[in-house]
Amino acid sequence: MQTNFIMIRQEIKDLLNIYGSIVKLESYEFTHDSLFVYVSTNRNYEVCPVCGDRTNEIHDYYMRTINHGRFNNYDCFIKYNQRRYRCSCGKRFSVQVDFVEKFNKISSNSKLSVIKECEAVSSFKNVAYKLNMSSTSVRRLFNKHCDQVRGVLPRVMSIDEFKGNTDGNRFNLSICDPSNRSIIDILPNRFKSDLLEYFGTFTKLELNNVEVVTMDMYHVYYDVVKQVFPKAAIVIDPFHFVRLVTTASNNVRIRTMKGLKKSSKGYKLLKSRWRLFLTKETKISETLRFNKYKHEWESSSHTLDIIRNIHPELNKARELLESFYTIVHGSKYPMVHHDLTNWIVQAKLSNIGELREAALSIERWLIEICNSFMINPDTDTRYSSAFIEGTNNFIKVIKRTSYGFRCFKTFRNKILYNHRNSRRVIKA
Repeated sequence: MQTNFIMIRQEIKDLLNIYGSIVKLESYEFTHDSLFVYVSTNRNYEVCPVCGDRTNEIHDYYMRTINHGRFNNYDCFIKYNQRRYRCSCGKRFSVQVDFVEKFNKISSNSKLSVIKECEAVSSFKNVAYKLNMSSTSVRRLFNKHCDQVRGVLPRVMSIDEFKGNTDGNRFNLSICDPSNRSIIDILPNRFKSDLLEYFGTFTKLELNNVEVVTMDMYHVYYDVVKQVFPKAAIVIDPFHFVRLVTTASNNVRIRTMKGLKKSSKGYKLLKSRWRLFLTKETKISETLRFNKYKHEWESSSHTLDIIRNIHPELNKARELLESFYTIVHGSKYPMVHHDLTNWIVQAKLSNIGELREAALSIERWLIEICNSFMINPDTDTRYSSAFIEGTNNFIKVIKRTSYGFRCFKTFRNKILYNHRNSRRVIKA
């Protein structure tokens, strides 16, 4: 019977993760919503931390209440009868146990649970509720044990900003490795001086390892990359220069629409079918569909022809947009410079102000835009900022579930820790 009781006590200890060979389970009790587990340790000869002598004399006992998280919907607490020894040199000391650190009121198992729970994209408040502790304690333990370090600069690097709300900064900066799909680091802002200071902490060998940098058309990034990575090729993400032309074409549509009477057929058509005006030619259907408002059959291509004939500038804007789509999706790297140069000339000759401005911007970034047509040998696809744009969406989810962050250090650690390629835990 005694052997069975000892085995049961050991099983309860294993079930509650109260580890340590010298720890003995005395009893346990349930209250309305709490579980209290009473443990103690055997009296032994212990070494004095001051003089090194062994002593068995007891100075006193005191009861410690240790938070042990939740167990089966009960708030679990360990009641540990702490023993203090007295040495002949006058030193009073306690013996350290495995399940709780010195001067702590949270068990080591609860701390491990914090690290595990924070792997999920959830708020610190939710983690605190699950583990029966305050959100402040969860945040403190997370920053202590999950402090993330920056990664190694890759051959292909992407940089982009995202909207932040930490430490008074409007934008934070993300640095990624698109080939290996990992986040290198998160920076508090995108100021030129701070970026130069940050990249100045890397060795020359690490900086020379970067061969390609993908980014948007922000002049600060261009200046920093040219200064820090003089041998790296700059690539403008295709989404940004395509959006430049589509926005210009859409502005031509809006300007033309505002010059018409609101009751006219052209105004209603330009207002309702604006997506069709910007759609790629390959995605425009020839299938006839019945328009219940006009009580007639029509196809998307026919409707687009009507839109183009409303005004000569609309027809020219659509021609330039279609030719630009053809270049983006059909041109190869050796010939794209020639194709884009011809398009820029045609856009300038059109005398359409919106497209002329877009052509001037593309001309200003022509080399960097042409670089986006090169093939990345690591992925066998064209260079782009698609991965870093995806991580920005991932970061927005973290912000939304956590209702924002005020401390940048916590925000950065949360992003890097939650990302699958950047997780790091400090045990000590």
